Amino acid sequence: MAEDLSIQREDWENYFGPLYKFIVDDEVTDVDVSAGKVFVTNCKNERMRAEETVLPDGFADIFAHRVANSVSKAFNKETPVLEAETETLRITVVHASAAVTGTAVSIRKSLPAVRMDEDNIVTSGYCSAETLQLLKDCVRARLNLCICGEPGSGKTECAKFLSTFIPNSERVITIEDNPEWHYAAICPDHDTVELKVGPQVDYTKAIKTCMRLNPTWIMLSEARSVEVKDLLTCLSTGVKGMTTIHTDAVAKIPDRMVNMAGELPSEARFLNNIYSFVDVGLLIRRKEIRCADGRYRTIRSIEEVGFFTREGGRNTCTLVVEDGEATGRTLPEEIAADFRRAGIEGYENIATALQNEKYAVRAATKDGKQTDEEGKEGTGPAGAGAEAGIMAGTGEEGGQDSAEADGDAEPLRFASDRISVGTLEQRGNDEVAQQQRMDEIIEELIRLNRNGRTCLGRTSLVG
Repeated sequence: MAEDLSIQREDWENYFGPLYKFIVDDEVTDVDVSAGKVFVTNCKNERMRAEETVLPDGFADIFAHRVANSVSKAFNKETPVLEAETETLRITVVHASAAVTGTAVSIRKSLPAVRMDEDNIVTSGYCSAETLQLLKDCVRARLNLCICGEPGSGKTECAKFLSTFIPNSERVITIEDNPEWHYAAICPDHDTVELKVGPQVDYTKAIKTCMRLNPTWIMLSEARSVEVKDLLTCLSTGVKGMTTIHTDAVAKIPDRMVNMAGELPSEARFLNNIYSFVDVGLLIRRKEIRCADGRYRTIRSIEEVGFFTREGGRNTCTLVVEDGEATGRTLPEEIAADFRRAGIEGYENIATALQNEKYAVRAATKDGKQTDEEGKEGTGPAGAGAEAGIMAGTGEEGGQDSAEADGDAEPLRFASDRISVGTLEQRGNDEVAQQQRMDEIIEELIRLNRNGRTCLGRTSLVG
């Protein structure tokens, strides 16, 4: 846990020494020191070596001990990682005993401002105008959003930008261990409470406390561990939320949350709840491009936007943006209904699509990436999930089914030999309904087995 760095701003010049000019430069977002060299990253996502900045011998060690003394923390071989923060800076130092190249310093700047705006988002290629409008409408419709990507992809900046579209009348509570969102500063007219996680108030306690503060929105800066269970509990009450998570695909968000949750009474039930209460996932990717002058520029873009739904006892992830381009798939009816209730028009209802005789088919390729065989999304009536290759309870992996009558389809393929079956949501533990659902699935597997499509001898059903 990072400790507060109690130094006055007027003392920064002496404190940071040669790095001071970067600390006070609002165009600089990151300052890194390694092996006596200084690298900076600016707001244009350009990373370069600051060759004109010469560090005194042993500067990194001197600076590290200066930070350690300021926060009254040990910094040695036994405690080789040191973390500290100010209102706008997050400092991480790694001891030479753990860093082969010598003591490493990383300073991340998080200013109380939104670096993104609607014009530069589109002109820079971050996303299309249509995708931007869709995401703004998701906030207007009060959908729960989860922004995913690898470290440094810009998840928090995207979350900060999207959160500015929340109406002033709706109360927002942010939960962070390091101050990055600065919601009260970027939206000064909003009703805001900023909670900081620390030794006395952990993430779980902070999330539970939120429910006593009359929130409309809960903003969890990053979902990292078991606190995801409490976040999901909050979302199930009707409170709206926005968070970030580390994973590299929208479709992986549910499984990532299950993995973070730790021990669960029922993984299947928890997974079902994710599809029920997390509405939107979007993926931000970062690419490093070398410029003509030898410098590296970081390009960030929204690569995927998907909607999670649980309808008819099946979990589904519908990607409407893939590889940065619109897929042409219609919105799930559940999401379209949310838009209509918010008075947002222009999003097609998929009721007619569900009446088509052919359903969308998703095939698992060799690398595990799913492709759309027919170019249209559908879920079909009860029992069609197995035929469409959608595994109940996961919404990710599947096989493929043929719309042809000539029987030339490839064999049905599952990502594993174990099918996880999420039973119907129950009122009062209705065992009859559970058994009915299990009977339907078994009948479907027997039908597929008769057609040579699957092997029941290698398939286990988990209720």
